[in-house]
Amino acid sequence: MNTFYRANLLLIAFVLFLVACTASAVTAESVSPTITETQITTSGSASDPHIYGDRIVWQDDRNGNSDIYMYDLSTKRETQITTNGSAHFPDIYGDRVVWQGDRIYMYDISTEKETQISTSGSAHYPAIYEDKIVWGDYSGGSDIYMYDLSTEKETKISTSGFAEMPDIYGNKIVWGDASGTEIYIYDLDTMLDIGAGGYARIYGDKLVWDDGRQDNPDADPISNIHMYDLSTEKETQITTSGSASSPESHGDRIVYTDARNGDDNIYVYDLAARREAQITTSGSAVAPAIYGDRIVWEESRNGNNDIYMATITWTEEPPVDDNNTDDSNETQVTISGSAYNPAIYGDRLVWEDYRSGNADIYMYDRTTEKETQITSSPDAQTHPAIYGNRVVWQDDGGEDDGWVNHGIFMYDISTNKKMRISPTELAYDPAIYGNRIVYSSTRNGNTDVYMYDLSTSKEAQITSSPDAQTNPVIYENRVVWQDDGGEDDGYINHGIFMHDISTSKKMRISPTELAYEPAIYGNRIVYSSTRDGNTDVYIYDLSTSRETQITSSPDKQAAPAIYENRIVWQDDGGEDDGWVNHGIFMYDISTNQKMKISPAELAYQPAIYDNRIVYASTRNGESDIYIRTI
Repeated sequence: MNTFYRANLLLIAFVLFLVACTASAVTAESVSPTITETQITTSGSASDPHIYGDRIVWQDDRNGNSDIYMYDLSTKRETQITTNGSAHFPDIYGDRVVWQGDRIYMYDISTEKETQISTSGSAHYPAIYEDKIVWGDYSGGSDIYMYDLSTEKETKISTSGFAEMPDIYGNKIVWGDASGTEIYIYDLDTMLDIGAGGYARIYGDKLVWDDGRQDNPDADPISNIHMYDLSTEKETQITTSGSASSPESHGDRIVYTDARNGDDNIYVYDLAARREAQITTSGSAVAPAIYGDRIVWEESRNGNNDIYMATITWTEEPPVDDNNTDDSNETQVTISGSAYNPAIYGDRLVWEDYRSGNADIYMYDRTTEKETQITSSPDAQTHPAIYGNRVVWQDDGGEDDGWVNHGIFMYDISTNKKMRISPTELAYDPAIYGNRIVYSSTRNGNTDVYMYDLSTSKEAQITSSPDAQTNPVIYENRVVWQDDGGEDDGYINHGIFMHDISTSKKMRISPTELAYEPAIYGNRIVYSSTRDGNTDVYIYDLSTSRETQITSSPDKQAAPAIYENRIVWQDDGGEDDGWVNHGIFMYDISTNQKMKISPAELAYQPAIYDNRIVYASTRNGESDIYIRTI
């Protein structure tokens, strides 16, 4: 970690100025979405809300001191996280809540355990993403520090003495200069100087900030929202009011406070649909945060400061694009002609490749444009999955041992170490989220789902019925699988099920049988189903307990994957055209828009991360991996 940090400092001289290439301000359409507002608190002393999934956290002075509270939208329960009376500036990711006290602290909701993160008494403004926590520290100036929960190591990120208010997404850390004139981003390889501003936030490839640049230096100060897309290296000015500040983003949506009419209100801008909407009208709404369709903020409309939430729905239907042939945003990743089963996380793609005669796992890093062979044994390594620095796969043995499955293995990119995950052989279909790896195993004669926790080095059995449970996936505390029935019922598929690790409760997801290939992101679970005679894609929303049919054509739509509001799948054609594969398609829940992703047919096995979709394609007679950025 320290060597890596010193290497990055050598790159600090690489500075990117974007002022000259700033795009003109985006014209917002006049659109009025459906807004459903909910008051979250009634204490009159709540501030600084943040949201992740169904959970909202904030600081509250209701007892005369400041503590951190949480409200769970799914259970409608409020929980007091701290009781010491000196907790401020919370943030949340998954089960983890961080805040500033006399140090930086973290509370794990699933284990109900509090942990001190920083050692300095000058730490402030924490932010969290997965295993990484960042904060500013006033010890000897103002610099950015990071703590990695997986390695239990603290690293100093900046050395200028003027860095503050950091944010983090993936391996990218962003912060503002204390002078309010520069935004910096640090991403394991490069440190960039983005431009003028003092409050910056990052989500995926999109960096947003409030910016005070103007042509006349003697004019009154202004503040507009700007965005920089790391994948396209383009900057876009979002607002032109001169009074917008405090941006936050999630997916394609940016929220911010704007005093354009003399009062503070919350606005949202949708990048995909190129439209803005005003969320509040009270004139006293500030500090917005966003997750999916939900926006939270603090407001003093009744003389008291409380937390409010709005759920937004765009009601009109944009046009459908089923005939995309534009390949300008598509890149061919492999040329081996023998690549299958791609997976993606951030800028890294993994897949199985038969170029050497047997199946090995390969990785391509879009940041470094470098391909790496992960495995090289004579055994067949297949079905890779990736999360952060960790790649997992199943080992299907080799010719020397009769292709007997050897179990699940993992490679850590950061440490260059490989380890066995499943304690036994006969383990298949791994998936990974954070420190948890799930897989199916036939060790006891039928197929059950198991989970291995890297933080505890323990395996837990998730299912134990005589039916066959296969294709497990995981997101946070939720493990989802398909139930393929058992010998007693002729192995008839029973549908999709879920187990909540935090509550130890199991529930049925698909309302009918004949449901397959689940994938999960947040509260949404997608799967294919043959209930109506052909295969269609469905989504189940845990927050509303509702299922929605996504596809309904006579073709076969299968292998769905989901990231935030975007669902992708492969279309395998229908009886009328001889079941010829039509390629990869995507549906955006937030815009109600469907589009074709692969410019050619014969595309399979889609996976999605943010605005990047990867898939295998046999368009040239051989199977290679492609990526499309949307």
